[in-house]
Amino acid sequence: MNLFRINRYLNFLALFCLLSLPADQALFGQEGATFEADIEKLIHELVSRNWIPGAAIVIVKGDETVLLNGYGLADIENETEVTSETIFYIASSTKSFTGLAAAICDHDSRLDLDATLDQCLPDSEFHADIDPSKITLRDLLTHTHGIENNGPVTFRSAFSGQHSAEELKQLLKYHPPSKSGRTFEYGNIGYNVASLAMANSLNVHWKDLLRTEIFKPLNMKSTTGRVSEVDRSKLAMPHRVAENGFQKLHYAKSDENMHAAGGLVTTASDLANWLKININNGNLNGRQIIAKDVLNAAHSASAKQNGGFLSFKRDGYSLGWNTGNYDGEAFLHHFGGFNGFHCHISFMPEKKIGVAVLINSSSGAFFADLVSRYAYDYLREVKDMDKRYSEKQIDDMDNQFKKRRQMIAADLKRRAARSQDLLNPVEAYSGKYANEMYGEIVVSVNDGKLEASMGPLWSAVEAFDASRDLLRVEVTGRGQVVKVHFDGKQAAQRLEIDGDMFSRVEN
Repeated sequence: MNLFRINRYLNFLALFCLLSLPADQALFGQEGATFEADIEKLIHELVSRNWIPGAAIVIVKGDETVLLNGYGLADIENETEVTSETIFYIASSTKSFTGLAAAICDHDSRLDLDATLDQCLPDSEFHADIDPSKITLRDLLTHTHGIENNGPVTFRSAFSGQHSAEELKQLLKYHPPSKSGRTFEYGNIGYNVASLAMANSLNVHWKDLLRTEIFKPLNMKSTTGRVSEVDRSKLAMPHRVAENGFQKLHYAKSDENMHAAGGLVTTASDLANWLKININNGNLNGRQIIAKDVLNAAHSASAKQNGGFLSFKRDGYSLGWNTGNYDGEAFLHHFGGFNGFHCHISFMPEKKIGVAVLINSSSGAFFADLVSRYAYDYLREVKDMDKRYSEKQIDDMDNQFKKRRQMIAADLKRRAARSQDLLNPVEAYSGKYANEMYGEIVVSVNDGKLEASMGPLWSAVEAFDASRDLLRVEVTGRGQVVKVHFDGKQAAQRLEIDGDMFSRVEN
């Protein structure tokens, strides 16, 4: 299996099980309390139990914002508190913005969603078994295009950032047909290719298109696809679960690897307007900002699926939204995950309730699930809140987090026991190595220790098996084994990562 395959970022979610456990003692939803007081009590309880480092949350109903606040820390090292203006990376939740921009341009006849790739990308080089005359922009945006997701276009777009538009068009030849055919298969490649096609047709970069068509009209002042534009002191830093809490991670996002499938930063404050537009048919503060027909087109599923994510069922996919239901109510959502981040954006169109939860830890999916369910149940006036939410439920889930931390501690102990006595001096491993498909890796020495980088990605390097010149890196946020080949030379000549060879290009 190619080590650079792009997988859905679920992290350790499989370790958890039922969310709706039998009630013991009601902890939330006490009679006579207000919604804000009750949900704040729930959130503070979860934060105090160290479920997440920090989160920003916005909940809207109709035209009103019923909760907008920050909790915990945006940066545990600097003890920076999260506020409603803290800027979070939202990963794949970007797709709903890209999809809406495409729907707007299609509605205005600036773009044809039923145009084919041979029309939109005539200068691209596709795999020999891909027929661009049979794939439309709509297919790309609804994940029914039939192109294999894993490969250099998705990797360079989301991770290394080592690309130009022209390079991506040529790298498409390394993406064969998907084994699942033309059935719905979620991934990034459709939106990556769609952004290239839209740029060709509209003569505008997707980041500028979203700014013009969505962010400015909705007064989303802190939402952008360019990290360089924001005040870095306001950025939520990524974290991961550690043995006794959380560990701050390297911020691995830059302008270069912010892409149309997962390339926006935003705030809870900005998302209040985004939710209101979507639940109020394009109307914001009494003004029709986006045509109702456009929102209907963006929300209407044209691809079928049968699945779900934790508590939320999925039956279709529209232009950037999963469609489905929660507790029998129509429900649209798109979540996002990347190393150190989790984003939950959802709404009930009929009940006109919307929720966004931004978290600076990739372990935050269960926090977001529990908080959002509580909000939807409370605002729908569900009668059995005391049965759905209890102290026992929180305790049982908390025990799962403790088990996870025990597993992490055991893994760190195993890694610490490995010998770090490499077969060669550390300087012999440093250099620049390149692969035609995946770009360049730079290995360098800093304070006597090896580190690796690929564009904005960075990782410390440790020995996995020093006796065999096997190293371990985490440039993509997960452990990867690197085989070093010296080929009889004093300096390393090649790095092998699960069969992909990177050859030295600079001494």
